[in-house]
Amino acid sequence: MRDFARVVCPDSVDSIRDEVPEFFIPSLRDGPFEIFEDLGVELKRLLHVSQEYVYPCAFKINDWVESVSTISDLKEKSSKLGSIYILDVRTVFTQNEQTCVESLMRVFVRKS
Repeated sequence: MRDFARVVCPDSVDSIRDEVPEFFIPSLRDGPFEIFEDLGVELKRLLHVSQEYVYPCAFKINDWVESVSTISDLKEKSSKLGSIYILDVRTVFTQNEQTCVESLMRVFVRKS
C-alpha cells in the first residue's frame, strides 16, 4: 500500500498509517466491468459520466474487502443523433458484513 501511495501521491505517504487511502478504493472493486459484460454491453459504447463515494467507515490495511455492484437506475433518452441509456451502477464495499464504502457511478451507453 505504501509503495502504491509513493507513486500516486508521494506527499501523503507519511500520513498513511493503518487505513487504506480513499483514492485506492476503486481498485478494490471485483470485476468493475463485469456488470456491463453480463448485459452484453461493449465497453467501447460506454461514456463514464460521474462517480460519487460515501465513506461511513475506513478500511484497514490487510482487511478482507468484498464488493457487489448493481444497477440502481436505468433511463433511455432519445435525440436526433440517436438513443442512449443512462445507467447508475451502485457498488457497496463491505468488510465483516459492514458497509464501509458506497459508490455510485453514472455511465451513458450508446445504443447500437
